[in-house]
Amino acid sequence: MPSPRKHHFVPRFLLRGFADEKESLVVHSLDRPAQYKSSVSAVGHQNDGHTLYRRSGAPDRETLERAMAKIEGNAAGAVRLLASGEHLSNELRSALSWFLALQWRRSRYVLDAVAKSVDSGSLSRQEVQTSILRASLVPLFGAWELRDDLSVRPKDRWDSVQTMLQSMKWSLCRFRDDALVLSDQTLCLYGARPGREVMYNTAWARHGIGVGLNDAARFTVALTPRLGLLLTPTGSPERLSAPTFNRTTIYNARRFVLHSPGWPHGRENLKMAFDSDMERQRMLAPVFFTNQF
Repeated sequence: MPSPRKHHFVPRFLLRGFADEKESLVVHSLDRPAQYKSSVSAVGHQNDGHTLYRRSGAPDRETLERAMAKIEGNAAGAVRLLASGEHLSNELRSALSWFLALQWRRSRYVLDAVAKSVDSGSLSRQEVQTSILRASLVPLFGAWELRDDLSVRPKDRWDSVQTMLQSMKWSLCRFRDDALVLSDQTLCLYGARPGREVMYNTAWARHGIGVGLNDAARFTVALTPRLGLLLTPTGSPERLSAPTFNRTTIYNARRFVLHSPGWPHGRENLKMAFDSDMERQRMLAPVFFTNQF
């Protein structure tokens, strides 16, 4: 039986949380003012996106997918517990911080930008992809496997992104009704911390452009339509309104934004804010598309 080529960079367990009982979703494209009906299996993936290519050219579609599935499984369990009302324990924070490190490293926007910046010379596109995926993901998987093994050197169970995220202040934003939306970028950056430099200006930094992970003012992660994760430096706000949370999600979108077919269930103010933020992000979309490989 052939290995699946459909590699999800937005995991299906997250997508299912934003879908209806038939696993249907409404997807808003960033490259045109259009929306369409889709499904959990048909969105948030790229064919052979996580495929490694051997020297012979033979594709290895399973190695990275298997390693990702382990981290995703832990994260899915953590999200289920939090959605049921569980408090944000150190164990759940750890599971989610490793997952968010994975999401950052397999972001299609980040991977495509790196691929485009590489002077490939005589390398094929498949060889470039293999090199980038190995450099970005394999050390993460090694550290994750050794994370609880105190017999190994600390540097062997350390990942820079996971450690940075774990060190921040974590807060949960809970909503009574379905309020949040999801985009192709799971870990969303907004603005710059006071005194930190940005590559362009503060306006671009609000779209996650030109600001490094260590310099971002906050991170948000939409876990379910009623549950969001907010990571901030100490002393920052512990909660965001639904429109503000969604704005960060939309401003970080590079391909699409999605929600369930029934969202937002007659809440016109939420829909108006969504439409306004989507319009602005679509105006900026041509800048993002230049980084696609």
